[in-house]
Amino acid sequence: SEQTRPSRPTQARSSNAEYLNRKVDITSTNLAKDWAQLQDTAKTDPAFAYALILLLHKCKMVANDFGGIENLNSATVAANQNVSPSAEILKIKPSVCADLTPAQHMAYVDMIEFAAASGVVEAQASYSNLVAPTILTDESIKNPKRIEEYRAKSMRYYHSAAQSGY
Repeated sequence: SEQTRPSRPTQARSSNAEYLNRKVDITSTNLAKDWAQLQDTAKTDPAFAYALILLLHKCKMVANDFGGIENLNSATVAANQNVSPSAEILKIKPSVCADLTPAQHMAYVDMIEFAAASGVVEAQASYSNLVAPTILTDESIKNPKRIEEYRAKSMRYYHSAAQSGY
């Protein structure tokens, strides 16, 4: 009798996975200035969305050197001669991050949800860590359902990433 073998992924599935998990280089010199175009692309391209998420995460770390995202503007960057210890480590110019609004900066939460749900494996694996700071707030503690949803999504994405061999 013939033994049943597991089916192999089709070429289309493989190409889709490669497309979703490709490396994207965002070359914007100022995210705030280019925001509309970047956000439009991120809404339709999960790999691009994840690359933008990583850039926004770097901006958050650079903003800490300036006392927060609200203080990371063109004037303070120029006054500090575009120098920041975090920026040097992360290999990003503070001017790339200057003038982002708090709402633009927080857009990464929706973007990582889109990237992870679309199958970007690194987004699935990092979802929990990147979203945690927005969940672990006084406001969220008052809303246990939000925390439960976050935990369920985190576990679902971890499992998906693990099943892909990440």
